[in-house]
Amino acid sequence: MVATTPLLPFPDIQLDTITLTPARITVRLTATAPRAACPACQQISARLHSRYSRTLADLPWATCPVQFHITVRRFFCDNPTCPRRIFGESLAALTARYARRTQRLTTHLRRLVLLTGGQTAARLAQTGAISVSPRTLLRVAHAPAPAASGKSRRIGVDDWAWRKGVEYGTLIVDLDRHQPVALLADRTVESFAAWLQEHPEVEIISRDRSAIYAQAATQGAPQAVQVADRFHLVKNLVEALEKLFMRKSALLTTAARPPAPQPAQVPPIEDTVEDTVAPLQDDMDGTGAAPRPVPAATPTPSGPAAMAQTARHQRMVAYYTRIHELRAKHLMISDIAQQVGLSGRRVRQYLAMAEPPAPRQRPEPRWRNLDAYQSYLVRRWNEGCRNARQLWREIAGQGYMGSVRTVTLFIARLRRDSGQSRRFKAVGAQLIYAPNAKPLGRPWTPRQAARIGVVREARRRPEHTAYWERLRAADEEVQEASDLAGSFLAMARERTGSQLAKWLEQAEASKVPEMRAFARSLRSDEAAVAAGLTLEWSNGQTEAQVGRLKMLKRTMNGRADLPLLRARVLYRPPALQLLRPRQRPTVAQAA
Repeated sequence: MVATTPLLPFPDIQLDTITLTPARITVRLTATAPRAACPACQQISARLHSRYSRTLADLPWATCPVQFHITVRRFFCDNPTCPRRIFGESLAALTARYARRTQRLTTHLRRLVLLTGGQTAARLAQTGAISVSPRTLLRVAHAPAPAASGKSRRIGVDDWAWRKGVEYGTLIVDLDRHQPVALLADRTVESFAAWLQEHPEVEIISRDRSAIYAQAATQGAPQAVQVADRFHLVKNLVEALEKLFMRKSALLTTAARPPAPQPAQVPPIEDTVEDTVAPLQDDMDGTGAAPRPVPAATPTPSGPAAMAQTARHQRMVAYYTRIHELRAKHLMISDIAQQVGLSGRRVRQYLAMAEPPAPRQRPEPRWRNLDAYQSYLVRRWNEGCRNARQLWREIAGQGYMGSVRTVTLFIARLRRDSGQSRRFKAVGAQLIYAPNAKPLGRPWTPRQAARIGVVREARRRPEHTAYWERLRAADEEVQEASDLAGSFLAMARERTGSQLAKWLEQAEASKVPEMRAFARSLRSDEAAVAAGLTLEWSNGQTEAQVGRLKMLKRTMNGRADLPLLRARVLYRPPALQLLRPRQRPTVAQAA
């Protein structure tokens, strides 16, 4: 047996010559094993028959291609019952039977194509002095891969879209090793249950709320503990709150309105403005005429944007009326959606509304570059100056760097609103500037209200907290649903699933129909929900692997057939071995 070297780490192979040319490096080798095993009967033979030569491509040295010319022998098979009389010796450590590449070159190409794809891998191989086509790389990727080692005791399962809304598959992930272990072509009870029956070592199955995977886990692995994913549990809670706020849509608009000011709490003018506010005058000549009261007309929307918003609101009211009329005739939701030309989900949203949708309020304009000068402009307005250019000259002398158009729009706003803006208060014949009175935003949508309702109180913005408290104070059902949601979220965050039974009893006795429906859905899967609220396992790693699968599928430019996609998803390159600094031997070791 010839000793191996780092240059040629192959056993029973002897290096004869190395020929260097500008085109390639040619290495001549000779197999030196004294005997070989017959591939048909495994009979060991030492009787030599003949020799022949094989040509193999190997990994390049630097940027020069390498070609092996190896002399291989044929042996006689001495087993009389064997159908083969002559066989060639196997070079399993160097290459496969009938192959034209070494094993390490094939492994390198397989790694390239599975990590980057056919076209990209071909370009990378060309930069490394390996001449190979994308089709050849795809054939390398389709070759059978070695079976994964190890058993999967804790798995996560989720679906993935082969064609969104039409065809789905199943991805199974090992939660301990954080890597996929199986990619099934469909999303059925039979396929997943069959896989589980082939892997009886499974102890934990983390899944979403899908009834398909629940039934398959019960059939294929009755010994395993099913864990409902906490993310999907919270998502179902958000959906229940969203349905509640769709029914309470008018409450969202009411809570967005600023609270009515109390007359007794209106501060005096001298304490609100920066300077003493002078009485209104008819002109700027200082004649001291009687004050002129500020008109208090309510602004009416005008312009193309306001007209389009009004038309959009009228269409929404017409949809609401038509949908409720058809529902009163006991029509199905699908028939209503077909008649009015909306989706079924949108029809359900209109049916959940107790009254027609309210018009959206346009946000108040923000004059950010005028914040430091608004009190002065209001004071000059109260003094009787209505000339925007004159006011612009005055504040420009104080350091204002903005344009005259901004001042003109601000004065036009004062002239139109006459104290009705949220940032200004009309007290008698004066305007009081309230610099800290930030305008409220638009009313929350039902989805926004539901999502903010499940956010930790410490992470909410102050305005969100105030809005949420107004919602709770305005309706008993919202307050009760908020308390139940907070209790459920506390169980999910603190992993106190032992309190689930008590919570379900409270939710089922609730006056909120949406929370009762949510509790019924949890009751049908109570064991898995309790495990999800208690154990540490979740489907987060599985969701991440589904995202990676989508990325790989989209980068394959329509060539993602199931075998190739499965090979790329399940492939994991070996861990990188970091080079350690070389240590000097001790005195004892040197001796």
